[in-house]
Amino acid sequence: MLWAFFSGVLAFGAALSFGAVVFFAGAKPIIEWDSDGHNGCAVCFGGDGMMYVTTGDGTSDSDTNLTGQRTDLILAKVLRIDVDKPAEGKAYSVPKDNPFVGNKDFVPET
Repeated sequence: MLWAFFSGVLAFGAALSFGAVVFFAGAKPIIEWDSDGHNGCAVCFGGDGMMYVTTGDGTSDSDTNLTGQRTDLILAKVLRIDVDKPAEGKAYSVPKDNPFVGNKDFVPET
């Protein structure tokens, strides 16, 4: 049997009903990545309206895969994404003013 480990950010619908927050079923994945521990997943919104997400290195101990040194992976990064204006076929877009947009050596979400 194969086990796949993933981490990511999910979106849930919510509404205020009779003074309580009610969450709707049917979570939508916004962004996901492979992980076997050190998952990251700290999420916040900046004053610029963008979502910031930490991904962690995805290893179970001490970044044995050296993902923190690689710029071509979303692992071990702080991502900056726009969830209000998603790109076609995605749940987010990459802001055009992200520092590494257009640099083929980096994932643009960083």
